[in-house]
Amino acid sequence: MSRRERESIVIDCLNLIRMNYLNRIERITQQYLQAKTQLEELYAHAHLTVLRGAKIVGMTTTGAAKFQKLIAALKPAIVVCEEAAEVLESHVLATLSQHTKQLILIGDHMQLRPKAQVYDLEVDSGKGYDLDKSLFERLADGPLKKNLVTLTTQRRMRPMIANLVRNTLYPKLSDHISVSGYPPVGGMCENLYWLDHKVLEKSGGMEEETLGRSKVNAHEVKLVVALTNYLISQVHIRPSNQDVVPFADPLH
Repeated sequence: MSRRERESIVIDCLNLIRMNYLNRIERITQQYLQAKTQLEELYAHAHLTVLRGAKIVGMTTTGAAKFQKLIAALKPAIVVCEEAAEVLESHVLATLSQHTKQLILIGDHMQLRPKAQVYDLEVDSGKGYDLDKSLFERLADGPLKKNLVTLTTQRRMRPMIANLVRNTLYPKLSDHISVSGYPPVGGMCENLYWLDHKVLEKSGGMEEETLGRSKVNAHEVKLVVALTNYLISQVHIRPSNQDVVPFADPLH
């Protein structure tokens, strides 16, 4: 046989061997997938048995989407979503089923939206996709706005801090009497300051650089640590955990 004929035979033989291995791989893969499905069904059955004995089941929206079949089998009649204004509409819908009778959304559409990761898909881009517009915001600004229930009494901030949002976003916000009794911050001339500096922030790491969102500012870290140590040194403030030892270098 000529060299070309021998090479053709060798190629045919290699193809036969390769096809044999590919068929084996495909057969073993199918067996693996079947075993994996059976194992997941066993775990799901065990989880479902435990969950059915609970009055309240809590999970993240990512978990709700991941275990959608489990939720469907659990058949929850009431779904409560906390921080609903920061949850993608698709994630909320993934938690619902034909057995859902009531959906309770708790959040504040005047604050942060969900993260769409792609600017062109966000409301601010003006392109109309509005992927970062939550179901909560759509309902709060839509025809169901009249049914929106808003808490109007705050029990957390000093009145001077509450004024920052009262005069901008929440004109009906009132202060509970308890927030007027906070003692002055020890070692400070005022209870509210604006701090300005010109040290620019940097990306926080490889992943954050790719996303272009998360940032870090070492200068601000040092300022916070220094201020915290100063406040702890005052007679009016003591750390709740006496075992905490401040680091000399806040970045390490």
